[in-house]
Amino acid sequence: MRDSEDSIKLYRATLELLPLGHPEMSSVLRGLALCLSNRHDKLGVVDDLEEAITIGRAALELCPRGHREHGKSLQCLARDLRKRFAQKALELHHTGHLDRFSSLYELALCLSHRHDKHGVADDLEEAILLGHEALKLRPPGHHRRAAVLYSLACDLWKKFQVPP
Repeated sequence: MRDSEDSIKLYRATLELLPLGHPEMSSVLRGLALCLSNRHDKLGVVDDLEEAITIGRAALELCPRGHREHGKSLQCLARDLRKRFAQKALELHHTGHLDRFSSLYELALCLSHRHDKHGVADDLEEAILLGHEALKLRPPGHHRRAAVLYSLACDLWKKFQVPP
């Protein structure tokens, strides 16, 4: 965790030193956004995710369509927005809500991805629980059931893998 804090401080210090319009500004902003997003994943601090989104938008503004870094900036911002909205959607889509399946499935995917990135067992456990809950909402024959089964199978496989 110390390395994460140090990285955030160094990215902030770098931003203070870069002159306006510096060609590396968008790259430094993306790096800071990534560090904040990762800290959110580890500690669950919502303000970190919100700041990562704000900084990600600033990085994207510096890389208009056609810029060589536009795709990277767009992908980083999309990743953080997906995290934010998957969590909020599940809060809003109570049991019985028509969109609850999508919220459960998306959040399970986000948690599974976060587990892959950071190795936090609790994320994988929660992804599996949410996957089972989503599966209950898609009976046999439903066109989206296969995707849930596949994701759930992958998560269960990961759970029982022996670390190298």
